[in-house]
Amino acid sequence: MKNLLSIILLSLLLTSCKKGFLTLNPQSEANAENYYKTAKDFNTALIGAYARFTDYPTMYFELSSYRSDELSLGAPTAGTQDRYNIDKFADDPSNQILLNVWGNLYNGISRCNEIIARLQDTSLSDVQRSQIEAEARFIRAYHYYHLVKFWGNVPLITHPVSPSESLRAGSVPSDQILSTLAEDLRFARENLPERFAGEADLGRATSGTATVLLAKVLMEKKTMQKYNAY
Repeated sequence: MKNLLSIILLSLLLTSCKKGFLTLNPQSEANAENYYKTAKDFNTALIGAYARFTDYPTMYFELSSYRSDELSLGAPTAGTQDRYNIDKFADDPSNQILLNVWGNLYNGISRCNEIIARLQDTSLSDVQRSQIEAEARFIRAYHYYHLVKFWGNVPLITHPVSPSESLRAGSVPSDQILSTLAEDLRFARENLPERFAGEADLGRATSGTATVLLAKVLMEKKTMQKYNAY
């Protein structure tokens, strides 16, 4: 009797489902095609882009402190081989610390590229669109600035790409990357506010923030030209 009731209930459930009920969007692209509509949607995406900044303290600890006089490893121990190699400037592609930093920075860049690309098909005002783009271009420039500082020539990706396309992206001369960053930061300087009004917006990029990073980018570019650093 129980089996019969189970079969009947299952049959009712299957026949009552609408067509497409079990058709789900791919989890890897959950809302990529229909999410970006309102200013609130873009603001949420920007907060997600800012979230990658939380990686920077660990990144500097691992990649900078061990390459300076602040920290040192006399010999590798269990679980510290990657850190020991960084300390001794013996980098290799299998170093998990380097892989994590590289992946996190490009993940942040990818988030910004997605925001900028989605802005073109919205009904936002010109002011809203410009400010959102300015924030995204600032964050992207910040990540690229550190990629250049750590690695020099790296792939320059300024639009959404597929995983297979990203694997084919070749390195670009660092001088060219810095020129692109300077263009992004000039746009950010012109379209970001001098300050945000609410406490909820503390920490967001402003025109002053963009100006400071622009100065650092231009100084880096001048140093490279003078000393042929990379």
